[in-house]
Amino acid sequence: MIFYTLEIRLVLVGKNGSGKSSLGNNLLGRKEFKSTSLQSSTTLKPECHRGSTQLTDGTNLVVVDTPGIADTKTSTTEIFEELIRCIELSNRGPHVFLIVLKIGYRFTQKEVDTIKYLKYWFGQDFMKYAVFIFTGKDSLDYGSTIDQHLANGPFEIKALIREAGGRVAAINNRFPGSELEAIMNLVKQTMQINHGQHYTQHLYTQAVIARKGQPTLVENDRFKDVKDLRIREMLQEKTRLDTKDQVETNQSYITKLVTDAWNYLSRPITYIRDLFST
Repeated sequence: MIFYTLEIRLVLVGKNGSGKSSLGNNLLGRKEFKSTSLQSSTTLKPECHRGSTQLTDGTNLVVVDTPGIADTKTSTTEIFEELIRCIELSNRGPHVFLIVLKIGYRFTQKEVDTIKYLKYWFGQDFMKYAVFIFTGKDSLDYGSTIDQHLANGPFEIKALIREAGGRVAAINNRFPGSELEAIMNLVKQTMQINHGQHYTQHLYTQAVIARKGQPTLVENDRFKDVKDLRIREMLQEKTRLDTKDQVETNQSYITKLVTDAWNYLSRPITYIRDLFST
């Protein structure tokens, strides 16, 4: 099925130092986001940033860079509260989450936990909208591909990639070249699989409800439930407004259909009336 879109919305997620901010700059074709690799994560306030550009085919590309996950002294709840604001910055929700990991470092449980946290907070449907991007492609052994590199990786990483439909790309952020095109092709492929639909606040709300019965992944966070409730109420209101907009759009469309149908069906009546009036 071929679909057309006027806008592509991406949200970058990953640890500090993964190269996600540099990836965002390459996607936008300019330096929009500041890299945190040379800064202490303990001094950084978790916050998201948004940039946009127009692609050569006229499509508007929106890229949102998120705070680094699992690399800061800030509470996990506060980080993910900011992630929700990042989704708000992507307007109605991202078409694709780019999960950014770095080649050249041994995979640790922290990488696995980072993705599990994302699934925990955003729900199982999160992986339907996910693409794995590995930065530091120049660190691969000569002649080696990202698939060959991952073949020797931890089982859990490979299992998570399979959950995302095996969508993987690698990039050298210093000299991206044609790798950007490969990433955008994966993005469009993901959008086509999802029939152009995007991740919605409704899906997040469902994830919040689902995880209420699960043991928390965050220890010693006494305000977690209160904050979850506040976020949930905010997102439910956003969902209500989105639904209201959709209903109004549908009503306008139905009104137009009825008007067009009436005009079409009334033609023979008008013809007969005019015939007998002459």
